[in-house]
Amino acid sequence: MIKPALRSRRPARLTAAIGACLLAAVASTPRSADGQSLAAPANLAARPSTLGAVELPKAWQDKFWQSPSAQALLKLTPKQIADLVPVQSGVRFCRCPACGVGEREDPLAWNIEKPQVVTCRRCGVTVPNDAFPAKVNNAIPEEKVEVLPGVWHSYPYHAVVAEKLAYPDERLYLNAKRDYEARAYLAKAALYAAVASREPDAARRDARMAPIACTLILRFAQVYPAYATHYDQPGGSKHLQPARMSPPYRRGYQTGKWEWNGSLEVPMNLVLAYSLIRDDPAWKEAGKLLGCATPARTVERDFLLASAELARRQPEEFTEDSLHVYRGMLAVGRLIEDENLTHEAMIRVEEFTRRGFYYDGFWRNADVRSHRRVLDLLDGWIEGILNAEPAVAVSLRTGQTLDAATPTPTPDAGGRRSLLAMVDLARSASAAVASRPPAPQVQQASWPIATSLEPARRPVLLGGAGLARLAVGDHDATFDVELRGQDSLAARHFQRLAFRISIGGKPVLDDLDERPATSTGWELATASHNTVVIDGLNQRESPEAARTSAPGSDFLFFAADPDFQVATLDDRFAYPVSASRYRETFVVSRSARSRYALSVFEVRGGLQHDQIFHAAPGRKERWRLATPAEPAPTSLLPPSIVHVASAKPEDGRWFVQAYGEFHPRMRSRVTEPCQVVLGGGPVASQTRLVSLRGDVSTTPTLRLHLLGDMPATLITATSADSPGPDSPATAASDEGERASLIVRRRSENGATLNTVFVTLFEPIEEGAPPLAKVGRVESVENTVVVLVETPDGPEHVVINRTPGDKVQVQLANGRFVTTDGVAVRVREKGVVLAGGTYAEAEGKLVSQVRLTGAITGAVRQRSEHGRGWFVSPDNLPDDPTATGRTLIVEHGDGRYRSWTLDSIESSPEGTRLHVREEPGFQIDPKTGEARYYQFPRTSAPGPHRFRVSQIAR
Repeated sequence: MIKPALRSRRPARLTAAIGACLLAAVASTPRSADGQSLAAPANLAARPSTLGAVELPKAWQDKFWQSPSAQALLKLTPKQIADLVPVQSGVRFCRCPACGVGEREDPLAWNIEKPQVVTCRRCGVTVPNDAFPAKVNNAIPEEKVEVLPGVWHSYPYHAVVAEKLAYPDERLYLNAKRDYEARAYLAKAALYAAVASREPDAARRDARMAPIACTLILRFAQVYPAYATHYDQPGGSKHLQPARMSPPYRRGYQTGKWEWNGSLEVPMNLVLAYSLIRDDPAWKEAGKLLGCATPARTVERDFLLASAELARRQPEEFTEDSLHVYRGMLAVGRLIEDENLTHEAMIRVEEFTRRGFYYDGFWRNADVRSHRRVLDLLDGWIEGILNAEPAVAVSLRTGQTLDAATPTPTPDAGGRRSLLAMVDLARSASAAVASRPPAPQVQQASWPIATSLEPARRPVLLGGAGLARLAVGDHDATFDVELRGQDSLAARHFQRLAFRISIGGKPVLDDLDERPATSTGWELATASHNTVVIDGLNQRESPEAARTSAPGSDFLFFAADPDFQVATLDDRFAYPVSASRYRETFVVSRSARSRYALSVFEVRGGLQHDQIFHAAPGRKERWRLATPAEPAPTSLLPPSIVHVASAKPEDGRWFVQAYGEFHPRMRSRVTEPCQVVLGGGPVASQTRLVSLRGDVSTTPTLRLHLLGDMPATLITATSADSPGPDSPATAASDEGERASLIVRRRSENGATLNTVFVTLFEPIEEGAPPLAKVGRVESVENTVVVLVETPDGPEHVVINRTPGDKVQVQLANGRFVTTDGVAVRVREKGVVLAGGTYAEAEGKLVSQVRLTGAITGAVRQRSEHGRGWFVSPDNLPDDPTATGRTLIVEHGDGRYRSWTLDSIESSPEGTRLHVREEPGFQIDPKTGEARYYQFPRTSAPGPHRFRVSQIAR
């Protein structure tokens, strides 16, 4: 069984990590601004509840109760507090009618000291007032809704004049916005009061807290049934409808009563608060105050169960938002002991893991932020709820399949195991994508506290999602290359065969993916990534093709030892018209005192090839040329295309004007190998740049040795950086741009261009000796030979661009290497072979048995070896060196998928290939078709062939 890189270390409990400064928006926002999260402080006050322990950081509690609003709340009687609860449904998205700050920026805030108005954070205006909402025909316009038979609610609004409309039929429901903000604050106050009422120290316990919490929860339960269902989305007109509207509801969870998003319908703050104080004597007094003879029934049935039912009846999406639905269903079902609700939620969760995750454990959107959000939720609240021991949870703890007809199993009293088969894989998968740590200033504004994501940096391949990492070194001395070949089946991806480089855990070359969006959509363009662009086009070549989903890149080889690692990716779906080959091989090598990476990028087709290198966002270094240079043209766009700086991403113009985002600085025509350095002071060839903004001396961090086909033109430039998490998505200034380098080759006679880009990446670190010499050795066709003189001695790296074919090359020292492998490293003290069956060099012979064959079956069954196995009719040797290697499966349609091989076992049917991930598919015995039960749940025809990527010495 695969060992996850991450494990949750907290005890079995539920936690309410609700920041003292943020719950006005907690229930309405399922994720933080950039999707990242941090665990709350360790000093927590907790008391048992029917859902486990509910926790609030002590510092947050103190800050809340010391605030002027909370102090004002404590001066009110329970009846006055109950009167603050809005009797009508609120609206979240509303802009300021005075200064016009947009509704997405949420400018209007509510304060308990002025409960009848909201105040603009920007201009300070308080509304409603005499000017807003403005009268029309001597009356304030209003919309009336019959929420229940004979019960009408009135929604006054400010009618926006036509020339100021942000969208058709825009209305500013200022009173409803006030109600929304009041509801959010009072729900927060109820939870804080419930937690405070459970203060362990009786001498410090405030007797006012339980009555406040009970009164608020019960009053919300009384008014909730009459809340209007509504459509409240940013950038669109608002629609108010009856409270008991029957399905079907809008897709995307766009129908809600309590919240703007139907997935957040269950009021988790109040669920947790009620779980703490459901047996408190204060309920009796609250019932008398509000005229309710059965407070428990009103709260549980009319409010909590009703909200869970509304969330349950939403169209099933199996998206991130769906997790909030399951969370609400599980929490309410557990709280009120509704086994049917809990059982259905469990069934949905299991189906969610099949539809939502690749077989390698990565979330289907294949980006870091969404994977972390999903993992935080699954790894946190499900574990917390189920550790409260509902019997229906045991199927997940034991790995059994759950369906509607399954009888409720007996709780397992054994040690706590993974609650979901995919959670362990998802934890492990995080190690492949953790090149960017979570932003430290962002804390999770939801329940529960997130799991810390600090995985060990190690080489790993996610063969389903199309992500890989090559990594050498330890701790601060790591050198990482992240390779990306995602599909576009669930989300748009435009970074095929793109890579990222990190030194010491800090990104040095990077893209803008999974960061705040730019105002123009620049981050969507192929040219904003570290990859090769053909003819200035995006990789899908046309907007129509870009809108069509496509499979990901094919990992043809992946093998990683601590000191020598090789990966080859090929992409048939990048430039499907222009290119006949689009392939990259990466080698990472390490010795005692040196580390480097070597890239060989092969491109066939088109008339212009641009290999682009971008510094990571936020870095101030600039690219420094060591060759004679001159000022570059002011634009890299062809004259026929005009750059429209005001274009929006939704306009799609980024697809044709991406090169207009580059601000060229210098260019240099080169005819032989050369170097370019990221960072450092201006060199002689660039002294004219000293006066330019942003051109300051910085510590050099990375040296590129450009060894590819010549001639070429080097162009240094800057391009738009991602806006910071607190800044609006506007066009970047020169100060906020990142460094870009373009290595351009162009056909001079109109003939189809073939290019082999060869680049060696040398990290520059204080105290580390540099490489003494790097050079490309002349070699036969379809090979690349590079000499690297490291502080530990010279070595050659040989790349066979047609692996499987025998090639013979001559090294710089005159000796020969013969191999059929993918890559060979030759040192005085040894030879390393990646792929193939043999390498002969320096009088030494290295060989390995080729492990290949057919796959005729796939079994999904946990064992000590992994989560399942593939069946091959071929008899393979039980090779212990194959453990941990990559198993690559080629389907009949030419698609490749990869797994981590645990072991090879002889069996009556031939051979079992045990894998650490989910097998992911099963084979139809009649048709031979492979049918994936994990995302993307597609089928692939046979025959199915496999091979194992190996390294031998």
